[in-house]
Amino acid sequence: MRVVLIGGGGMVGRLLCAHLAGRHDLVVVDPATPGPPGVTHVAADVTGEGALDVLAGADAAVHLAAVVPRAGETADPARVTAAFAVNVGSVHLGLAAAQRHDLAAFVHISSMSVHADYGRRPIDPTAPPDATEPYGLSKRLAEDVCLVLSARRSRPSVCSLRLAYPTPDADWPAWRRPDSGRLDRPRLADGTPVAALAGTDLAAAVEAALRYRGGYRAVPIVGDPRTLDRDEPNVLGWTPARIH
Repeated sequence: MRVVLIGGGGMVGRLLCAHLAGRHDLVVVDPATPGPPGVTHVAADVTGEGALDVLAGADAAVHLAAVVPRAGETADPARVTAAFAVNVGSVHLGLAAAQRHDLAAFVHISSMSVHADYGRRPIDPTAPPDATEPYGLSKRLAEDVCLVLSARRSRPSVCSLRLAYPTPDADWPAWRRPDSGRLDRPRLADGTPVAALAGTDLAAAVEAALRYRGGYRAVPIVGDPRTLDRDEPNVLGWTPARIH
């Protein structure tokens, strides 16, 4: 399968390249430096005109591009504007291009940050997203883009994967923070330690999403079920293999 990773130069993209390169023909569209050998790199701004015409001839796309306003940046107009342009705008551009080029599947990498209290207490994964901070809110809006655009055409099949604490296998069950590279063990507000999402489990979830054929769904992809307070229908047939 020829799979285009839109914005695949970040940490999650590198994890996916490491696990999927041997099974798929991967193309990474990202302004960053080239990825590993065997992966085609297209240096382009994913919000730029014509950048996503690279989807022509592909079978599927995975949208990974993201800007994350961190502490101290959530009131920075330039940073917030960039977050909405990439996290929402490029999802619209990517899915529209996937429809135009008749791809079979479009996988949007979202975040459990769409739930304001995720990581502090177990949350109901079926509850409507309620995040108001720029990152979680932009991911909420991107999911709405996927829902609305996917309703107008049967192809591609579209789903959003709400990730929590993705990390290289070697660091699991700890989480390697993408901003600082520091290892951290996620904990709920009561001090309960929880496991991160191992790279192999992340890749398996993306593989399952690439095979999914159905109406739009947003699916929690978490490494520790204790962060959820109820089960959700297993529409992808995926569960983490690594349970701490």
